[in-house]
Amino acid sequence: MKADRPLRLSDPGKREQAEAEEEENGGPPGWKRALWDILKDVLVAAIIMVLIIGTMYGYTGNWPPLVVVQSGSMMHGADSSLGVIDTGDLVMVKEINSRDDIITYIEGQQNGHETYGSYGDVVVYRKNGQQGTPVIHRALMWVELNSTTGNTFDLIELNHNQLQKTRVESIYNVSRQAEGVREQMPLPSIYNVGERVNFGQYGWDGRELVIDFKIVFEHMLETSYPDLHGGLLTKGDGLGNPDIDQQSLPEYGFGGPPWVTPLKEDWIVGKARGELPWFGLIKLYMGGDINEQNTAPESSKKNLTITLVILIVVPIIIDYINDRRRKKKEEMEDDDEEREVKRGGKKPKERGGRRDPWQKENGPPPERISGRTGGFGRSHISGSNRHGDESSQRERRP
Repeated sequence: MKADRPLRLSDPGKREQAEAEEEENGGPPGWKRALWDILKDVLVAAIIMVLIIGTMYGYTGNWPPLVVVQSGSMMHGADSSLGVIDTGDLVMVKEINSRDDIITYIEGQQNGHETYGSYGDVVVYRKNGQQGTPVIHRALMWVELNSTTGNTFDLIELNHNQLQKTRVESIYNVSRQAEGVREQMPLPSIYNVGERVNFGQYGWDGRELVIDFKIVFEHMLETSYPDLHGGLLTKGDGLGNPDIDQQSLPEYGFGGPPWVTPLKEDWIVGKARGELPWFGLIKLYMGGDINEQNTAPESSKKNLTITLVILIVVPIIIDYINDRRRKKKEEMEDDDEEREVKRGGKKPKERGGRRDPWQKENGPPPERISGRTGGFGRSHISGSNRHGDESSQRERRP
């Protein structure tokens, strides 16, 4: 008798039949297996996520270890780029133990230390130590309040060469003042500085950096709790930030007073490290932080869309290809097995603890029948029965 083709679980419309047979033989129901597979995938994903977040927390020492950049104040131009902090980027924030852990722009000019496309470290801080959305800007220099005057600063980080590059813009040549010519003189000392000082070319775009230390001091008097102190001066890299934060950044909203003052150490959350571009845009869009006033770079939106499509579509394609290969392999194995069965040289396999469908439709192979009757061949059994029946009939005859 011609054997039918064995049932394959990959054949359309027969998977449910195989699962039903497995349930009849004591196996778990199909929906339980599917649920268990889903739970396993969720559990594996959760374990991987915990390991990733745990590793980042162990490195940064901060919780949360990542922050989302909400504005373009650190962008180098109108479009986003890798290696620069742009709107929608995710950045790790590493804890600092003291001010020595921060390399400022002025110090970076001396030793060549760069991060995110310019000298010095980028820090995350809370404005005047208040709760609220932190600011992520570049550390410019540490200043100390002059203990003698009480209203000027000591620029303790400037070395001699940097001091010679500075210009005090409040010093004029009186003889040529009528002609509208202003003669700038080098800053005479790093101590007792209270004027408007030009530090020359600054940052990735080479613009002049001008700091009016008189305004910085006045802003400290306009805070909710006036406190004259030194600290860290900061500045955004963006084209829309020509002044340092201590001259132009309000503590609340879009206007002051009060204004941001020099940062104390305990106001600093940490320093920025690493960058995961674009993915923070998802949170910003969900939270309504992207609007007409605060837009995201077009390149960031495009790159995020492409990345998400790749992350979603590529696994589906890979899974489809693997499934096709598996089905083709099963078909080839089934074809080989069917040919062996037809030749009589191989008995069908039992699949998954169940009797093979070939056996179900055609009965057990011959050798199994002989095994249940004592291990003899079919013809031998027939002969023995025939001879035994004839002798018994003769004995019963009268």
